[in-house]
Amino acid sequence: MAVVDRIRVPEFMVPAIMPGARGVASELVKLVSKDKIYVAVGNDVKEGKSKLVWTVRQSKSNFEICIIHVLVPSLRIPMGGLGAGIPASSANEIVLREHREKERKNMHELLENCLLVCRQMGVQAEKECIESDSFEKGIMELICLHGIRKLVMGNGTDKRYFKRQISRRMTEIKSKKAIFVRDNAPISCHIWFIHEGQLIHTREALTVQAVAEVPTNVRSLTTPTPEAGQFEDAPRGFSSEVSGRQGDSSSAKYFHEFSMTEIKEAVQNFDPSLKIGEGASGIVYKGFLQQTPVAIKTMKSHCRQDSQQFQQEVDVLSKVRHRHLITLIGACPEPWTLVYEYVPNGSLGDWLFVSNRAKHLSWQVRTCIATELCTVLAYLHSCKPHSIVHGDVKPGNILLDAHLMCKLSDFGISRMLSRGERSSNNTTIVQTDPKGTFGYMDPEFFHTQELTTKCDVYSFGIILLQLLTRKPASGITKDVQRAISEKTLGAILDPLAGEWPYTLAEELTRLALRCCEMSRSNRPDLQSDVMAVLKSIGASYL
Repeated sequence: MAVVDRIRVPEFMVPAIMPGARGVASELVKLVSKDKIYVAVGNDVKEGKSKLVWTVRQSKSNFEICIIHVLVPSLRIPMGGLGAGIPASSANEIVLREHREKERKNMHELLENCLLVCRQMGVQAEKECIESDSFEKGIMELICLHGIRKLVMGNGTDKRYFKRQISRRMTEIKSKKAIFVRDNAPISCHIWFIHEGQLIHTREALTVQAVAEVPTNVRSLTTPTPEAGQFEDAPRGFSSEVSGRQGDSSSAKYFHEFSMTEIKEAVQNFDPSLKIGEGASGIVYKGFLQQTPVAIKTMKSHCRQDSQQFQQEVDVLSKVRHRHLITLIGACPEPWTLVYEYVPNGSLGDWLFVSNRAKHLSWQVRTCIATELCTVLAYLHSCKPHSIVHGDVKPGNILLDAHLMCKLSDFGISRMLSRGERSSNNTTIVQTDPKGTFGYMDPEFFHTQELTTKCDVYSFGIILLQLLTRKPASGITKDVQRAISEKTLGAILDPLAGEWPYTLAEELTRLALRCCEMSRSNRPDLQSDVMAVLKSIGASYL
């Protein structure tokens, strides 16, 4: 049974962290076949069977099926002669363990019955399950763990109410659980809501379309992508092609071009109450497209610099996809507006530097965030034919999703590097004016104006030190180096993260200091060096 014992909750709520945290999550993610449908079944056997029958009939056996179930441990233990039973928190350890084992046994019997139903219909199926303190959290965890793109689930509302509504062709869902999943599931997940064998509601996925599958109402713009390291100075139409293979920025797919009418409808004509962020170049609003939450960023001005940043975000994010990269859904070229997936928990900076939130970022979660950030940066650096340098990696540009997983964002000053141009230390470079955020910028960049992947390595090292200590970026390396040499590291570790295992903290600190070497030639490679250390740490401590 796939048991996830760390429960993360959405919208700034307090996550409950247990010792066996998710480990190096970015390395354990299972890639799902695009032709696999996941069917969520509950404790109602009849309702579960009806969902499976509906799914098989609709799919016409063209899809693999995986049956998923969230086991929510009961809060009360039934006891003979005691009516509703006793609270689980009051039960003795033996009684509680026996009851939990019985619950798991019943769950497996339920899943085996569901598998039997599929076999009787001539369909092979598999099963996955998870334990969580609520159905909503569990189903969201399963979606993320398995990269679910197609999901069939129930509605869970009073049957008599729905019998009346079905006859009226009701298409809205009322269950709080179903609404939560509809509103918080990743935008790439297509969800069918079924009740008593009938389709009640569909939440369509907002995903990039393969070239062969582009609908006629999606306009393809043919502006070519500039050569690596060369970006046009004047505003222009934006390219709408994205990469079809991870790590390859040459193959093409399409994403959506939205009209300003669609944008205004999504954000209720830019209602100030929907504003969720504001930076030097743009304002970010929460909006809804096809009942799916999205983040919409509109540029403040129409100067040349904003035009370049808009185009750069499109050029980069439309060509790459990674689970720890913010997903660019589409854009509106006039005025410059970008539409992203909605990431509900703000930025790492919002959490790390506010004490009442930082205390909910345990050392386990912080280690996972560092691993995820390293993974996505290594992915960008290894893209072909052009490496991608973010150029402004900082806590404010690292967003946290409903599960406190990181999503790297803000690619306005990123660059695609030409592999033909190299610096004296044989590192791929691009010449550019110094940009970024003081404290996180590569010191060597100020002198050489050579942007390389090692610039991101330096920023990563600073962030790792901040995850360990919560100290300001400016001067953090000297403080930590002094603590290492004086053997007082424990005194500067952030106590809000819980009790760091000292060996782990020291290993992470030394790794971070290597990343922050003044000479970029002495900094490690993220893919071949840093990830190896983080994997070893994950295996030992998480």
